[in-house]
Amino acid sequence: MRQKVLVEQVGANAGNAVGESGGTDLATCGASPQHVEEKADIGVDEADPDDLHEVRVAEGLGQQAADRLTGESVEQGGDCPQAIVIVAGGLFALLLAMSEGESWGWYSYRVLGLIIYSVLSLALFVVIELEVDEPLLDIRIFRYWPFTNSLLLISVLSVVLLGVLFYVPQFLQVAQGGGRLTVV
Repeated sequence: MRQKVLVEQVGANAGNAVGESGGTDLATCGASPQHVEEKADIGVDEADPDDLHEVRVAEGLGQQAADRLTGESVEQGGDCPQAIVIVAGGLFALLLAMSEGESWGWYSYRVLGLIIYSVLSLALFVVIELEVDEPLLDIRIFRYWPFTNSLLLISVLSVVLLGVLFYVPQFLQVAQGGGRLTVV
């Protein structure tokens, strides 16, 4: 059975996003009324996914605004509150171990204990996030290789960019004998 996208429903939901604006103001959703009217006559199975995204955004904005205007509480995901504490503690321990490792000694019990604690905390966070219905961070998304690959490439690019921004002025000042003002 074909489902129809109705302009009146989209307009009413988008109107709720900006208040009581009459139900045809779609400017806040990124879609013009003419664009939605053109796409409203086709079935959902024939529609372009980008156009359906605009409709879903309009409906979501309208529902959030209506909930806030009526004072109803917006239900949010059921992530385990301990997961936030666990990941914060693990990241804090890792940062403390990395920043104080040289002064405390890299093989001291404090640094090794902090590193072990951080690894175990982050592993526990991953286990919790895999078990929860609505996780804080959906770990399963890293199975999608193009997404993971793009994150890795962006990380490498950022490290290289920051390295170049730091070492080129150092090279020009120290090795080439340039002054501070001539390097910048």
